[in-house]
Amino acid sequence: TLAADVPSVIRALLDRCLYLGKSVGSGFSEEEVGQWRRRVTEAAPQGTDVTIQGARPASIEGFFAALRRAMPAESCLVLDSGRHQMMARRNFSVLRPRGLILPADLQAMGFALPAAIGAKLARKDRTVVALLGDGGFAMSGLELLTAVREQIPLTVIVFNDGVYGAISRQQLAAYGHLHGTELQNPNFRRFAESVGARYVRLAGDIETNLSRAIGAGGVWIVEVVLRESVGVRLQRLRGALASRVESRFRFGRSSS
Repeated sequence: TLAADVPSVIRALLDRCLYLGKSVGSGFSEEEVGQWRRRVTEAAPQGTDVTIQGARPASIEGFFAALRRAMPAESCLVLDSGRHQMMARRNFSVLRPRGLILPADLQAMGFALPAAIGAKLARKDRTVVALLGDGGFAMSGLELLTAVREQIPLTVIVFNDGVYGAISRQQLAAYGHLHGTELQNPNFRRFAESVGARYVRLAGDIETNLSRAIGAGGVWIVEVVLRESVGVRLQRLRGALASRVESRFRFGRSSS
């Protein structure tokens, strides 16, 4: 018989989990978990439709590998809603329980920054990094004032591609052009200065810059400028062609 506070017991049990392969009551051996991880990795789409401007490596896969190395194993990554979340879920390795927090169900944009502040307040001993798109940042970016005012150490990584990424890709695939999904972003360096945060634009060696921001303490904005790949430009052309063909077909039918 154990007489104790339930949250304290659960927290103690979770803290004993060295990594997900040894999660309480999982029923899977370490070998079985390893096999499933390999299967998921092999089945994941290879390559993405964006690259990182001015950074080494320029691939999204390389970015998340560098981010994982720059973050302590006990740290927590908090995501927003959008394409960056899809990329992170495919490429970021979670090493500890509660090492990844993201919105579920309705996938509310603007979630990452306030949730990251809450995560850091709940576990002041853990490093917390927020990763969000420029659209999500536009919705809750001023919460950085709270982090600065309350002296809550936090690294905020912003994927800047100038659009609502997930919706814009659907538009390009269907029509070859965008409508209502392009963003007017602030100057992130000046934004950081205005709220008292520190700033770095990711360029050169990714791991070096990420390690600097994550390890320095204080509140940081890390801007990651994304560029369309050749595949996206081809998708834009295919979408435009398909849309034109469909329009002519519909016009021809209505005329007849």
